[in-house]
Amino acid sequence: MKFKLINESSPKTYAIIFDKGDEVIANLQKFATKQHLLACHFTAIGAFNDVVLGFFQPERKEYKKIPIHEQVEVLSLAGDVSLKDEMPNIHAHVVIGKSDGTAHGGHLIEAHAFRLWS
Repeated sequence: MKFKLINESSPKTYAIIFDKGDEVIANLQKFATKQHLLACHFTAIGAFNDVVLGFFQPERKEYKKIPIHEQVEVLSLAGDVSLKDEMPNIHAHVVIGKSDGTAHGGHLIEAHAFRLWS
């Protein structure tokens, strides 16, 4: 993962580029912790090698995991960083597109970055 601060004034703006295979949520968590991000919003586009979506089941108070084991495009990813137990917590929702044109979405539980260039 590489990042660059592209706007130092308030609100700060960072550009983050994941390396192929990077796990997105874990790396966002590390980034937020190292940069001391306590409350912020993020958006993204790109592609994943694979992804696990989540659909919240209120009666169980847990996410139903929906794994997708193929390359997909990230059509929209939006989330925020907030504090949970005094640590940055990532909460993100994503819409991904498959090669057949179908779209799937939900809570982003896990995903591995796909890169077309090096």
